[in-house]
Amino acid sequence: MKDVIIPPIPTPFISETVSHEKLRDNLRMLIHAGVSGVLALGSNGESVFLSEHEKCQVIETVRDSVPADKIIVAGTGCESTKKTIELTNRVAGLGTDYALIGPPHYFKSAMTTDALSDHYTDIADSVEIPIIPYNSPGFTGLNLGPDLIGRIAEHPNIPGVKDGTGNIAQLADFRRVGGADFIIFTGNAPSFLAALFVGINGGMMPITNCFPEQWMKLIDLFRNNHLEEARTLETLLLKMTGVIMKFGPIGIKAAMDMLGYFGGEPMRPLKPPVPAACKDIQAALETFKKNLLYST
Repeated sequence: MKDVIIPPIPTPFISETVSHEKLRDNLRMLIHAGVSGVLALGSNGESVFLSEHEKCQVIETVRDSVPADKIIVAGTGCESTKKTIELTNRVAGLGTDYALIGPPHYFKSAMTTDALSDHYTDIADSVEIPIIPYNSPGFTGLNLGPDLIGRIAEHPNIPGVKDGTGNIAQLADFRRVGGADFIIFTGNAPSFLAALFVGINGGMMPITNCFPEQWMKLIDLFRNNHLEEARTLETLLLKMTGVIMKFGPIGIKAAMDMLGYFGGEPMRPLKPPVPAACKDIQAALETFKKNLLYST
């Protein structure tokens, strides 16, 4: 995988029940926009609120809706190694291509480098699809640093990592310890362009659900050495990102509603943005579209 945008898709709910019809509609629009694939059951998909049965139903809908040449990644991290293996193999049987696995973090003081190395290695040994460790200290309180990533990158069934820290030096270390063929994704939009300079393969950022074609254009501008144009586009994208992402998944859902997708309400206890926040999000989207028109 290289130069790919894989949006972590929201899970659409109606009355706190997954709407598979709305999910199919959203996927149809994203695929039409040209994304390389989708990440289902990530943090942006509110996966922590779903039962295992609901998670598998989501993956069934995604597989039925996404063309075979597109990548499907499923978040399958659980608190135990055993449950992670079981869920990963279930979604593998449903047609998932890769599993994204965050670290167990409830007993975080016990999650040493040795413990996490064994965890990921045991999973990689036992599942039917490649696994991608997910480093997101903001959610887990744990940083999967270069020592750990370098160790587990030697496993043939661990082809890459997703990092949400925005730490460019750490991304460069991941490239160093993982080697040239190691796949590195960022989940951090504000540092996306800078991350391309240190050799990432693409992005799995929630904000790429909004104007995904522009995030793909940013990669294209960078690869073709149109750096000033890339910086101009990045400035526009990040102004929008800053407004929407301060509200997290509920901000993405609100923005998607405004862009013709179905965002809908989050699962409780999350609540939709208040009217003033929605007004800010709407203004950010309109400003982005207007400035994009003027810059082209």
